[in-house]
Amino acid sequence: MKEEKERQHLAELKDVAINTAADIERLSPLTISRKVGAGGKLFGTVTTKQLVEIVKSKTGAKVDFAKVKIDLPEIHSVGDYTAIFHLHFEITARLRVKVISE
Repeated sequence: MKEEKERQHLAELKDVAINTAADIERLSPLTISRKVGAGGKLFGTVTTKQLVEIVKSKTGAKVDFAKVKIDLPEIHSVGDYTAIFHLHFEITARLRVKVISE
C-alpha cells in the first residue's frame, strides 16, 4: 500500500513537471526589456530569480522553483539566450529569452 502511494505521488509530480514544461515553452521567445548603456550592455544583469518571477507571473505555475535547477548564462547585454529548466529528472523545458533595450 505504501509503495503504491509513493508510485502515485511520483507520477503526480511528473505530470506537474510535464504541464509546467509545456507552459514554460509556450512563453518562448520571452522578451525582457532592460535599461541599456553603451555597447548594448545592461545596467545590471537578468538573474534566474528575475526569470522565475516572470515565468511564475505569466504561467501561474505552482512549482517550487527553489527545487528546480535552471541553466542560464549570465546575461549582461542585449541578445538572445536559452534558459533550461530542469523540472524533474526526466523533464526539462527550454525557454528562449530575448533581452532588448527599454
